[in-house]
Amino acid sequence: MVDQTVRTLDGRPWEQNPFTYQAKCLQWLREANEAPGRRRQGL
Repeated sequence: MVDQTVRTLDGRPWEQNPFTYQAKCLQWLREANEAPGRRRQGL
């Protein structure tokens, strides 16, 4: 697992330590986004 994730939000750096279920949450978001009748949004 990654020690820390760093992104830019609203032009400012943002850092977060990954949490245990982060990969599972991302998987759920992707599945929900790709569900029939939903437009894919690039998650």
